[in-house]
Parts: sequence; structure tokens; C-alpha cells
Amino acid sequence: GSYYSNKVPYGYNYYDFNKNLLNSFGVMHGMHVSGIAAANDISSNTFGVAPNAQILALKVFSDDLQYPTTFTDIWLKAMDDAISLGADVVNMSLGSSAGFSVEGEKYPETEMFEKARRAGVVVTVAAGNDGTITDGNYYGVKPLEGNFDTALIANPALDEGSFAVASMD
Repeated sequence: GSYYSNKVPYGYNYYDFNKNLLNSFGVMHGMHVSGIAAANDISSNTFGVAPNAQILALKVFSDDLQYPTTFTDIWLKAMDDAISLGADVVNMSLGSSAGFSVEGEKYPETEMFEKARRAGVVVTVAAGNDGTITDGNYYGVKPLEGNFDTALIANPALDEGSFAVASMD
């Protein structure tokens, strides 16, 4: 990754292994969400809800339209880096609904969420717009209640100071 500015002290495109943080095909959801969170532009009088926050731009989708999704190993690496870089908040919008799992099994995703929690990182995950991945399928099987990625996850217990936001999408 690279340093970009005081506002964006670190950015990397984890999918394409490069420094391009802009999507060439116009889908800039991560930038939109980051702007809502941390915009701070006095010249245009545009401010986010935490204008003094910094952004870690951790892109996990490809610039190539042939690859419209991401993979678990990619976002796990980005999330691990966000924790290592001291992010206070990680916002993930990966475009898919919650999965299902076997009770008692350990999954890399669960372990990463536990690592973030132990580090004091608030993780928010958009769960998609279609309920659960099993809606209408698998004879009514539903995700386990304990899955961290089931429904929307948030934590209102943030202090009022600046914090780093890692936007991964």
C-alpha cells in the first residue's frame, strides 16, 4: 500500500495488487460511504459525520468487470491490515447476504471478527438486501443466530473524537 495524504494515510487495491483505488467502471460505493463518514472539504462546505477521521482505503474488488465479486481471502487480508494499522472502525459492504455454517466449527471469517473485537475495532457489515442466503432455498434452513454476518451489525458506543475508518468495498 501507499500513503496518499493526511486524510488517507494508507490505501491499497487488494484484489488487483496495485495502488488504483478508483473503480474505472463507475461503481464507487466505498468512496461514497467514506465521504458520508469522514468528508472534510471546507471549500465546498462538505462535511461527513466525523470530519476529522482518517480513511484507510482498502479496496477488495477488482477494476476488471469480468470479476464482479471478491473472495474471502482478499477481504480477510484487508481486514487484518486494518486491525494492524489501528483502525477504530471497519465498514464492509461486500454485496452478499449472510451465509450459513455448522455450529461449533471455526471459520476464518469468525476468527477475524473475534480478532477485531479483541483489538477494540468496531466492525459494521451490510448484509445485502435479500434477507439471508437461504431465503426460499434449502428447505427453510436459516443461518445460525451466532453468525456475525447475519443482519446489520453496529455499535453506537463510539467516543466523540477522531477515529480511522477502513472502508472495504
